[in-house]
Amino acid sequence: MTLFNILFYAIAALIVVSTGLAVTRRNLVHAVIYLIISFFGSAFLFYLFGAPFLAALMVIVYAGAIMILFLFIIMMLRVETPEEQLFPARQMWPAVAVAAGYLVVGALLAAHDPAAGAALSPAQTERVNLEEIRAGALSLARETDSVGHIWSGHQVDDFEPMEGIGRVFEERLYEAGICTFEQLASVTPEQLAEICNAPEMSEPDYDGWIAYATQVVAERQQTIDAAAVG
Repeated sequence: MTLFNILFYAIAALIVVSTGLAVTRRNLVHAVIYLIISFFGSAFLFYLFGAPFLAALMVIVYAGAIMILFLFIIMMLRVETPEEQLFPARQMWPAVAVAAGYLVVGALLAAHDPAAGAALSPAQTERVNLEEIRAGALSLARETDSVGHIWSGHQVDDFEPMEGIGRVFEERLYEAGICTFEQLASVTPEQLAEICNAPEMSEPDYDGWIAYATQVVAERQQTIDAAAVG
């Protein structure tokens, strides 16, 4: 058994035990704490399977915000904790019967599934290296001279060197279909104001953007003319 399998079964057992304790406690504060432990275990499983974003959401949203809200509600209601720690037997037996049914069905499915006891493949145990994927994509783009091209094959310009534009306004221009300095030079300040939707207190110099784009277009045209003459 690999370390991956050991961690998986240990975390899964933690989730099952903590969830069972959460639904059987009469003390609501204790039940919430056990449920938080269950959510942390689920976050560990997400991280183990290569989904750190989902793991972070599980911790921040469920184990964090929602459970804190539950605790506040319990504290404000001031629910008195009964002396007994478990529900009466007449309330426990239906839950035990349902849980036993699930266990029997799960055991039957596992017994008749030929892949249930098979070891995980190397592709399943290997975590995705996003940095390596990005580096490979960039290397391929450089080899094919396609850096800066979008899927349609059109060349896009980098607007960020312009004063006051930044990544946010650049993305809004791209979304509006303004991807080149030629396109930027052909729009009006009113159109840019409508596209960027910037606050009045920090409205950019749209005339300066257009002037900059016009200058870049003119310089490119001069370079093309010079190359044609040469």
